[in-house]
Formats: sequence, C-alpha cells, structure tokens
Amino acid sequence: MMGVLFLLLACGLGGSTDFDSGDSFNADVNDTGVDDTDGSDKIIPVAVESSFVSGCREGGDSELVEEPKTSASVGLHIGHINAYQGCCPEFMAEAELNQTTGEINVSYEFLNDSCDCDCTMDVHYILTDIPVGDYTLKALDDSLPISIGDLPNDN
Repeated sequence: MMGVLFLLLACGLGGSTDFDSGDSFNADVNDTGVDDTDGSDKIIPVAVESSFVSGCREGGDSELVEEPKTSASVGLHIGHINAYQGCCPEFMAEAELNQTTGEINVSYEFLNDSCDCDCTMDVHYILTDIPVGDYTLKALDDSLPISIGDLPNDN
C-alpha cells in the first residue's frame, strides 16, 4: 500500500491540481504559440491570393509597389514591376512573416512558360492575414516598407 501511495504522489496524482497565479505555466511558448526559448526567429505564414502576371515590355528595373485597392477588396495589394523575363508562365507566390525581423518574405515560382516570346512582365498578388504593424516586404532583390493598420470601424 505504501508503494502505491508513493507512486501516486510521485506522479502528481495525489497532490493539489490548483494553479497558483504565481506559478509559470508553459513559459517556453509565447502568446502566438511559438516556442521562442532557443532564440530562433518566429515565422508565420501569410496568405497570398489572386496572383497573376501582366504586361509585355522591353526590360527595365524591377520595383515593388503597393497598388490601390478596390472598395470591396481586403489585404495588401502588391505589384512587382518588371519581376519576370518570359512570356506566359503560370505564377505562384508564397509568403511568410518573420516576427523577429519584421520582414515579409515573398517567394515566386514561374512554371510552364512554353510560349515563344521574350517579355518583361509584372506580377501582382494580395497578401492577407498580416498582423497590425510596420514591416519590410522583400521579394527577389527588391524591398518595400509597409504599414498595416487596424481595420476601420463599420459604424
């Protein structure tokens, strides 16, 4: 009987289960659910919507720009001018936010560009689900400072 009682106490089954506010509980996980005790960057995915390519012109410097929104749209509308040299690719983009550095890194993938022409093309996409804050958007060798504010009230 003494062995069973010792086992229950050793496993915490015989003690109090009250949580004292002075105790630390899962202190290795911050409020975003990311374990940051190892000093690594906190990376979260950013949704990319409505990605497409446009234009056909002769060269020029590439540049990231924030594009105007339509009244019904949400998110950060981005254009990357002169981002691709090709003709008719399928375009996909992925993005992630590094909460430690404040950088939103966007990577591009161009597939199936089988047309026979040579154009400098722009890419366009919408980034959503970005927390309020100031960031640097990075894609290819270009960067753009951006600020995400609170959504306006509906009243």
